[in-house]
Amino acid sequence: MTRTGPNVLWLALLLGLMTEAACVPEPPLSQLETQIFMRSCQFSSCHGAGAAPAGGLSLVDKTFERLVGVPATLAPDKQRVVPFDAARSFLFEKIANDKPSVGKRMPPAQPLPDEEIEQIRAWINAGAPNN
Repeated sequence: MTRTGPNVLWLALLLGLMTEAACVPEPPLSQLETQIFMRSCQFSSCHGAGAAPAGGLSLVDKTFERLVGVPATLAPDKQRVVPFDAARSFLFEKIANDKPSVGKRMPPAQPLPDEEIEQIRAWINAGAPNN
């Protein structure tokens, strides 16, 4: 019986993740900013340019720097966006779960459409690139 080395197993896992990620195209961050964040998140009382944006998160500019690898204000033990891992990203939890671990689902008035949630998932799972 032949034993498979750990490098071969990691390569197989990586190829599997790449194949899965290729099924849902990863939108550029700039597209998420203009098509989702501007329309659904940047209200004056929410994540806009106001003096005190909700959760300490403004999505007006420097979105990448405010999201990726940054602790969530409402849940400091979690990161807003964990590259390659939407399931561990607080942003994704807040937009995708009816009952997130902290606070309410966002946006509060009406959840994002499933296709927009999937675009954000694809961006995060592709490594949350700054493009």
